[in-house]
Amino acid sequence: MHAFILQEVQARFGDIPGVKITETRQGRFLVLVEGIVLLFKHVDGKLKPANYPTPESIAFNQQLPLPGIPKGPRLVIGYRLNSLETELAAVHVIYLVGDEVMWDYEIGKDGGTVVELFPETPQGPRVTPKRPPKESPKHRPKKADGTEGETLPGEE
Repeated sequence: MHAFILQEVQARFGDIPGVKITETRQGRFLVLVEGIVLLFKHVDGKLKPANYPTPESIAFNQQLPLPGIPKGPRLVIGYRLNSLETELAAVHVIYLVGDEVMWDYEIGKDGGTVVELFPETPQGPRVTPKRPPKESPKHRPKKADGTEGETLPGEE
């Protein structure tokens, strides 16, 4: 399947300006299209790559920097096979962050929706500093002579 996909990609996209096809050290190939990195992979029914999770594949899916792979969003062109693995069931464009499928688009399917291509990764809860408590009559600072602090109106 790998050789077939590589042959098809080279035939269809190899001569297009701005498209670069490159091979990794692991024998996989990437297609670079104006700052976007595409990887062709077999995926399971949940649209997750069906491969052994190596440190490189985990970093790739987490959108982390990797030697030899250009910066930019990484998309998986994932193909699903039928249950007997004799026919192509579907092809999806998938944006993963870690194990989470942020979005996918099934190629050739009618319809579709507009999606935010590369949503901001949540940064966690926003933390604000605590404000000092307001002084109450019970917790008024004492004066140097040991008496209570300033007198509030109505306490005279």
